[in-house]
Amino acid sequence: MSASLCKDCGRPMMWVRTEKGKSMPLDVMPFTNGNVVITGTLGVRDSTPVVHVLTNADRAAGTYDGRQLFVMHRATCGKEVVMEQQTLL
Repeated sequence: MSASLCKDCGRPMMWVRTEKGKSMPLDVMPFTNGNVVITGTLGVRDSTPVVHVLTNADRAAGTYDGRQLFVMHRATCGKEVVMEQQTLL
């Protein structure tokens, strides 16, 4: 996993790849109301997480129930976040 600090807000974020191969920054802490789930890694030599962005159908089907959810960093950048619950104010 490639982690770094956001140059705008200074909070930590991790770089992941979507299922389509695009880079995406996520907040490093799981979010109760997140919409991104880590589904694996790119491979043996590259531990970059691969993620799936949840759709309404995924949520309705409960496909990822019980898994840790994350949120794209751009959704929280510069906003106050309650760290205990990891929810946006």
